[in-house]
Amino acid sequence: MATDRRLALHATLPDRYAHLEVLASTIDHLGRIVALVADPVQGFAPVPHFSELRPPPRYDATALICDGPETRASTLSATASS
Repeated sequence: MATDRRLALHATLPDRYAHLEVLASTIDHLGRIVALVADPVQGFAPVPHFSELRPPPRYDATALICDGPETRASTLSATASS
């Protein structure tokens, strides 16, 4: 029997991430939520569209992949590693 792969029109993150700001999100070809979230306390500033190149703002974030009840999280740190 073929797996049901209907297009998901919307999705929600698990409640434990409700306090975080969603910076980017999509639903991949397997129907999983893929999101980048971060704590809004960090004070996000919009990236200005200037003609000269500037370094992007730095902040800590978490990359999430949610597949039904299973959620995988990877912490991304803005601190430079040596």
